[in-house]
Amino acid sequence: MDWDSSILVQDKLRDVHEIWHALYQYIEDRPKNLPEIEWKFLLPTAVCIDQAGTWFISTQKGLFVVQKKATQSFKKLISGHSTRGITQDPQGRLLVSAYNNFFRFNDPQLRLPPQQWPSVIYMWDFLWYKQHWYVAAERDPSLLKMAYQDSVLDSMYLSSQLAQTNFFRDKKLPLPFQGLEFGRKLIRVQQGFWSFYGRYLIKFDQDGNAKYPHLLAYREAGFVCMLMSKDSSLWLGGEAGLVHVYPREDGRKVRQAPEDIPTSLQEISIKCLYEDHNGYLWIGTQEHGLARLDRRTKQIKWYTQSEGLANNTIYSMHSSHNDTLLWVGTHQGLSCLHLPSGKIVNYHQKDGLAGEEFNTSSVYQAKDGTLFLGGTNGVTYFKPWMPNFSSPPLAPYLSLRVLNHSTQKSRSLHLSPNEKVIIQTREKYLEVGLHANHWSETPVQYRYRLSGLDQEWQQQSGNKNLIFVNLKPGRYQLWVSARTHQKDWSVAVPFVLHICPAWYQTWWFIAMIGIILAMGIYQLHLFRLSQLRREFHLRKRISDDLHDDLSGRLYALRTMAGEIVRSNPERRETLATHFEQLSTDILRSVRDFIWAFDPRYDSLVKFIQRLEDFAENTIAPNVKELEFEDSVNKQERVLDSVTRHHVLMIYQELLTNMLKHTQSRRVHIKVYTTNQFLYIRISNEFVQLNPEKSPQMTEGYGQESIQRRLRFIKGKMTWTETPQQQTAEIAIVKQ
Repeated sequence: MDWDSSILVQDKLRDVHEIWHALYQYIEDRPKNLPEIEWKFLLPTAVCIDQAGTWFISTQKGLFVVQKKATQSFKKLISGHSTRGITQDPQGRLLVSAYNNFFRFNDPQLRLPPQQWPSVIYMWDFLWYKQHWYVAAERDPSLLKMAYQDSVLDSMYLSSQLAQTNFFRDKKLPLPFQGLEFGRKLIRVQQGFWSFYGRYLIKFDQDGNAKYPHLLAYREAGFVCMLMSKDSSLWLGGEAGLVHVYPREDGRKVRQAPEDIPTSLQEISIKCLYEDHNGYLWIGTQEHGLARLDRRTKQIKWYTQSEGLANNTIYSMHSSHNDTLLWVGTHQGLSCLHLPSGKIVNYHQKDGLAGEEFNTSSVYQAKDGTLFLGGTNGVTYFKPWMPNFSSPPLAPYLSLRVLNHSTQKSRSLHLSPNEKVIIQTREKYLEVGLHANHWSETPVQYRYRLSGLDQEWQQQSGNKNLIFVNLKPGRYQLWVSARTHQKDWSVAVPFVLHICPAWYQTWWFIAMIGIILAMGIYQLHLFRLSQLRREFHLRKRISDDLHDDLSGRLYALRTMAGEIVRSNPERRETLATHFEQLSTDILRSVRDFIWAFDPRYDSLVKFIQRLEDFAENTIAPNVKELEFEDSVNKQERVLDSVTRHHVLMIYQELLTNMLKHTQSRRVHIKVYTTNQFLYIRISNEFVQLNPEKSPQMTEGYGQESIQRRLRFIKGKMTWTETPQQQTAEIAIVKQ
């Protein structure tokens, strides 16, 4: 065995020894529900370790899962105080300002309790310059200057003495600055230092006198952070965004450069600033996350909770390991960003932090590399280390319970990523449990998104299962991601849920309904075409009837009118009489035509009245006896206009021809109904035929015209004739 292999075996044996020690320690502190057996005879059968450092030990007593807990080096100072300013004096002693308190740790190892001066004004930042402390205070609208003497510092125990003996106000402060909050940051330069009041950027000289105030073009008063870049330009941030300023070396003039600021950084609240050795500007925002600005390309890369940050409000940040790590104090925990890979590890109060919420720009790195971050519950300090970013991410999986509402039976399933489950139509209730391959007691956070239902990620609250009820049929992808409080979100994996449709929701049923609807629409189209054709033929028949019935008579009237004008007086009287009779017939025909198509006379009762009126006015004067019998039921029935028109024409033609060709003695007309048929019977009892008419001329009485009309209305006529009587019976269907 070579030397390297020997060292490797020794390391592995040492690890196994540590694991067995942890296992036996667990056995000694075992829960009370474990049986009391002889644990010292515990024999392993198999041992393995995963990439996360979790050991799996198989024994004859069962499987043991042992995870080595990394000992974090977070330590706390001044718990219960909201801290802001943190620095060290020339002797290396730590100075911390808190709300109405001031602390100094005389022990460099921070093992002894600190000296405390209560009721001291809130100090934002300290600057040691020319044997004096310059302090930016919250409640004093000027710069405070303190002479450094141990004896004086040791006697700081009253706020009045502190304000009157140890500090003095700058009497040379210009009048416009009175009443404005002093800047929270002091930046030392070669011949003085920079700070700000509201929208004013101020250059102070070596004695702390405000020499050159500059009013910046800024929408709101309230810068909260300031950073001097490597090119000696100043970056300032506040409620109204980011500002970039190029001052002259003497501080007399400054040039504001809004063209260096992307639009998205000019409208959000800025809380802190940091520049790494690559020249990237890191910007902590209020509720928008962490931004990295490339000053050359003006490109911005954002880090938010979606990328794994503990919170989107950033209060402080500082780097370590040659700008490989960026420690970010947020509104809800501490995030460590690995800059080369972009991976993030989060820490919270249960990991040793003094509190969850940090304070704006309250960060300081000591000469020995210790990092101090102040917050609302004291100071957290630690020696930065390289967290384990290479541990495998969590792999989520699902447990499902599906309930059938009709049978009240349920079934349970377990799904791996990309696995598909088919859910039947009646299984309306779906309960989903989220799990991951995580063996530690550290709680796991889950987020999910159901495609087609959720647009944004939904956080799972507590350990409750997800409930989905009455999902519409279709194919869904349930995307799930998991993380612990220290890690970023794992890669989202899909689980396929296929909800089967009911028979009336299937494609073939919908296609069949579509075909039926299309056929129905087509039939309606054909029906409409038939109606249009019927209307066309009706109009044509009407025009033919008008032409046949009126054109000849009108031509006769025109001819007769000419004869009346040219004839002698004796013949003129006879022609006038014929003219009057022909005009009366034409007027009656026009009235009958208009009546037949008037919708006010659609009822069967009015139709029968019209038949009776025609018989009384036209037939009665020319026969000895006329009898009209009506035995129709009086309930409301209607006849369409076309049927009424043709039946009336047949009726009139029959009566007119009977009078014209016979010497009628008695005419009997009977209208009655049987089943769905309307019958009109006309009986003509005559003495003899007119002498000028032969039997061949009178037989049928216009059968061709009458038969044509009967065919159009789908009616029938029965004709019987004896030497002394003619009978015609018309049968039509009632509507």
